[in-house]
Amino acid sequence: MADALKVPAHVRPYVDALGLQLAARFLMEFGGSVGYLSVNPRQDAEIARFLGREMTIALARSVGEGPVAFPTARPFLAKVLRDNGLNNQQIARRLSVTYRTVRSWLNGVDPNQMSLFS
Repeated sequence: MADALKVPAHVRPYVDALGLQLAARFLMEFGGSVGYLSVNPRQDAEIARFLGREMTIALARSVGEGPVAFPTARPFLAKVLRDNGLNNQQIARRLSVTYRTVRSWLNGVDPNQMSLFS
């Protein structure tokens, strides 16, 4: 599914390390925050508890060790959620945005772009 869905460059290391669905769940949980990645994660680390030790190590190798600002990637996540069968209202609630924003993301329209004809 990751091949059919265009994965943005800033999200690619997460998808490569975790797979599409786990990467999406990870970004919905941690996107917009800063976390510390290590190839030797502590057992009590929040990310290691969420992903498991092996996936945390894989992510650290893919993204890099140390403090990492995790992307929100909400337009990409909206497309993943749509492919998982959610409708625009459900996606909007899940990503804490309006349904109009979701509709614009899914239709390929920048919600901040002014119309030339209005």
